[in-house]
Amino acid sequence: MDERLMQFRIGVMVLASIMIAAILVVTFGEWRWPFPDEYTVYIKFPEAPGVAERSPLRKSGVVIGRVTKVELTPDGQVLVTARIERKYVLRRNEVCRLNRAILGDSMLEFGLSPDPKAPSDPIREGDVMQGIVPPDPVVVFTNLQERLVTAINSVTRTSDELGRTVQSVNDVIRDNRQTVADLVRNANDTVLEARTTVKNANDLVGDPELKARLKEALDRIPGLVDDVRATLGETNRTIAAARGNLDNLRGFTDSLAERGPVIVQRLDGSLQKLDQLMAELEVFGRNLNREDGTLGRLIRDPELYEKLDRTMGNVQELTQELRPILSDMRVFSDKIARHPELLGVRGALERNAGTKGVPQVPSDADPRVLPGLFR
Repeated sequence: MDERLMQFRIGVMVLASIMIAAILVVTFGEWRWPFPDEYTVYIKFPEAPGVAERSPLRKSGVVIGRVTKVELTPDGQVLVTARIERKYVLRRNEVCRLNRAILGDSMLEFGLSPDPKAPSDPIREGDVMQGIVPPDPVVVFTNLQERLVTAINSVTRTSDELGRTVQSVNDVIRDNRQTVADLVRNANDTVLEARTTVKNANDLVGDPELKARLKEALDRIPGLVDDVRATLGETNRTIAAARGNLDNLRGFTDSLAERGPVIVQRLDGSLQKLDQLMAELEVFGRNLNREDGTLGRLIRDPELYEKLDRTMGNVQELTQELRPILSDMRVFSDKIARHPELLGVRGALERNAGTKGVPQVPSDADPRVLPGLFR
């Protein structure tokens, strides 16, 4: 074989090996060439059984990335580092659920958050998301199995007790057949009586006159309700007025409680004065009833009464006789006031018309002096 051909074949093999290695590194490695088309997010779980490197992350059934690292945090939780393809956008209102199959396989699935108020901002490079771990189906099945065993045991005990109860009922019925027969007979009689009662009730209700009366009574119920409502309203107003009166009375009683000693003292003084007045009235009545007293003699002596009556008559006659004299004196005084010259020489010398007249005012008098002339 030609040495040059051998070198060519070896060179082709080496070049092919290098290309295959580069393709494998690009496909299965974390390095992307020529530019990175993924971003990193961190997901925190309380536990992450079955999650390992290269575990897929899905959203709506589509693989959007893979797990690159799983580590335990100091607080006992699991921090999962994931690389997400940049063309897939995760948001803060989404959570990562760790779903476990019955056979033990684990899947990381992104879905909407149960919190409707969570923001819808996109997740950025290096953000931390909260993961949710549903209960393990195996654990749930184990707990369900324990509960099923307990339920089966309870059903078994209940069946045994029910069997014993049925046996006891059979024994009671067998020992009291006559009593049971009497009970059945009485029940039949009761049913017949109830049927008769229902029939009588139907006959009673089916009476047209009774139906009319019932209808009339039912028609009157709204008016009765209105009357009751009006009565209750009046009652409420009366209660309100009574409450106001009680409030006023409370104010009066409070004032009475404050001024009680003074009022009691004044009442005591008034009662003492009333007692003295009653004593004086008693003395006055006793003196009035005495026969030798003035009023007693006036009441009991007819002669004294007749003298007093005649005296009053004389006074009345004297009054009637003095009335013309008083009238003449009024006329005389009026004439003297009009004609004073009748009483002396000055009156004879200075004659006037008998009227008071108007004073003479000089023509050159000061007007400010005029008011003084008429004082």
